Amino acid sequence: MRDLPSEFHNRRHSSTATENSASTGNTQNDGAKTDDLQLIYGYSLIVIAFLVFFVFMYACIFSKLLPETNHVLLDYIREDYYYTILLPTLIPTSVLWVYSNWVSLKFFRHN
Repeated sequence: MRDLPSEFHNRRHSSTATENSASTGNTQNDGAKTDDLQLIYGYSLIVIAFLVFFVFMYACIFSKLLPETNHVLLDYIREDYYYTILLPTLIPTSVLWVYSNWVSLKFFRHN
């Protein structure tokens, strides 16, 4: 087996990355920029997921336990009935959906 130069290990497989690295002549900086951008996207997705989770938990559970706040939006969430029903109905619906997908996959593979 032949050893390849180190520049082949760092190069991206898309045509735009190859064109950019060919025009600038610096493959190390292009890879670092791409990795930094991926880190930013990853951390932003994690932060957004945590925000959505905490807002949903406030709407489902915590707002019902707190007294009235005299704030229009917070009191509207407190009086809302939809999200208190959503979680208990979502669990059995998801279980049935996963089971039906599993059964249909078994029928498809064994026919």
